[in-house]
Amino acid sequence: MQKVEQQARKSGRTVRESERTARESECAARRNEREARALRRFLRYAALLRAAGREQKDCTVPPRRAGVCGVLASLPFAAAAVLLYCFFSPRLLFLTGSLVWEPLVAAAALIAVVPLHEGVHALAWAAVHGTFSGIRLRVCGAPQCFCARASGRAAYAFAALAPFAVCGAALSAAGIATGCLAALAAGAFGCIAAGADLLTAFRALGAGRGALLLDHPARCGFYAFVPLRQKNGAEG
Repeated sequence: MQKVEQQARKSGRTVRESERTARESECAARRNEREARALRRFLRYAALLRAAGREQKDCTVPPRRAGVCGVLASLPFAAAAVLLYCFFSPRLLFLTGSLVWEPLVAAAALIAVVPLHEGVHALAWAAVHGTFSGIRLRVCGAPQCFCARASGRAAYAFAALAPFAVCGAALSAAGIATGCLAALAAGAFGCIAAGADLLTAFRALGAGRGALLLDHPARCGFYAFVPLRQKNGAEG
């Protein structure tokens, strides 16, 4: 009898694992299909811009390279926030009043920065274009936000830098001003999380006068579409 029960439990675990694997495969298939649709829309839009007399320039970088370079670019800002906190913060403020629970609050704040970062991107894109149409926001799994509408250089840079300003600079400033350690930790992490956005924004500002920038749905960066007359004038 005991052997039968063990076999039944083992069979039940096998069934549950198979069901979980099937659900994960189904979710991955849906995600891949959404990404494929977004890429097809992106390529169609790019074709329309080329047909309108613009030259396409690929200004994207692989995610891993963008992450490494972004961290290196943003570390000085995070370090500056920590140093300013050490020298100018009026006090050390624990939201919980306990050294035991405060690390948990700080960890929760760090986790919250990630969806907040993408949400600020979405709000910035909506402010730039006056609508949420064309904005794709995902906070589960691998967080991502991109805009399917073409933007000018300044508008694209604004949308790219918005999370750094809100999740990085503003939270760090709040931590320094109040002494709140959790706010400082979230702000420093927000600076680092926006590192790739910093690089993308500077590249956007240098894309060329009159360029339209189209956010890439799968890679870090954008495609720049420069009027052909600008290129011909530069060559002449």
